[in-house]
Amino acid sequence: MALAADDERAVGEVLVRQVEGADVVVVDDEPDSTAEVLLDHLTPARTMRLHELDVAALLEPRDREDVLHRGDPLSASASEAESREGVWTLQLESWRPFHPDRLRENLEALGGRPGRSRGVFWLPTRPDVVCQWEGAGGQLSLGNLSTWHDAGCEACTRLVVTGLDDEIDEVAAVFEATLLTDAELAAGLGAWAGRDDGYDPWLGSRRDVA
Repeated sequence: MALAADDERAVGEVLVRQVEGADVVVVDDEPDSTAEVLLDHLTPARTMRLHELDVAALLEPRDREDVLHRGDPLSASASEAESREGVWTLQLESWRPFHPDRLRENLEALGGRPGRSRGVFWLPTRPDVVCQWEGAGGQLSLGNLSTWHDAGCEACTRLVVTGLDDEIDEVAAVFEATLLTDAELAAGLGAWAGRDDGYDPWLGSRRDVA
């Protein structure tokens, strides 16, 4: 059920955001081994998992800082859960921006596969913008989150990817291949000024960025 006429999220995207932000997850049946590990990877370390409702557990006080930063793509970090049952989580991070053209070519390989990916990135064509990355269930959403100045941090590209099977090495390789190379960085950000990167439909017009 869509929340609005333009709500085109997949069920997986809606569900995973709820699971990642929950204090308590109640399951109505014993999960199979793969589902159990997926919950370990997707839920915060402090999240309790119950097989039946426990009022006392629901009323336990929560850590304010933990709650404030849940769901914040700037705070996304890899789970400490063990990789097993084919489930893995990988934190990919670099100070380099994504190359706009190679990112477009690699969107499906990075965010169009089954699994979960989230985080932030930046582009040399809009160096002030914190670009948000949200992927789940084979669907990917890109958006304009804020500016790096307003976020109070240096520009970076950081994705946390949870996947299945043996694709972890491929995802890591595609991430590295999408970043600007040393030669491209040597040309300076001025080389990208005024260049149309084709991301206005997702990130907004650069003229609208303060």
